[in-house]
Amino acid sequence: MANQLIQTKDGSHSLLRTDLDETYHSVHGAVTESRYIYIEQGLACVPSSSSIRIFEMGFGTGLNDLCAYRWARDQDQPIHITTIELSPLSMDLIYQLNYPQLIGHESLFRWLHESDWGVVQRYDDWLSIEKHRISLMDFDFNSCQFDCVFYDAFAPKYQPECWTSDVITPVINTLMPHGVFVTYCCTSQLQRLLSTQPVQIQKIPGPPGKREILRAIRLPNTGP
Repeated sequence: MANQLIQTKDGSHSLLRTDLDETYHSVHGAVTESRYIYIEQGLACVPSSSSIRIFEMGFGTGLNDLCAYRWARDQDQPIHITTIELSPLSMDLIYQLNYPQLIGHESLFRWLHESDWGVVQRYDDWLSIEKHRISLMDFDFNSCQFDCVFYDAFAPKYQPECWTSDVITPVINTLMPHGVFVTYCCTSQLQRLLSTQPVQIQKIPGPPGKREILRAIRLPNTGP
């Protein structure tokens, strides 16, 4: 798996998977996309609690987590992130990404990538994280409960196994009532799949370069 550093239209970096000819983030703006989809249309829509529990499919560059921390600090809202990544990026490549220069929190960005896998790590009063080096298909969702899901797998064209009912249903089942599932993907296949789940589907205008994204809200009295 080879990755090439690229610059997107808002000045932030992304990575190009050269074997797939697919980018980790939108070429129209990596930071813009992450903030809009996963923070403004996802995390910010979750009811506040003592600690919001997030599940992230695809740790990748750590951009979503950095943006989530910035929001948590600004809102004085503690968050706990459970994230999975089967193929972590090399640290040499991570250190070239310019997210800390654009968002801040350089020490956190390094900590996110350097912290151990498979154990809960606490950064400060606003963030704890648990990283798992595992595929989505092998992750054990039993006894898991989340308030928000960042579903950031590669597109169905490149990672079709992550967009099936057998995989997404267990993810939805972990959501608490009024919990939020959000993703950049807005295919008719995904909409049909979510229509069979106990959620309210919302199609939302997308960030630059994307017509629509999907958000699904867990219906009351149907949570785990």
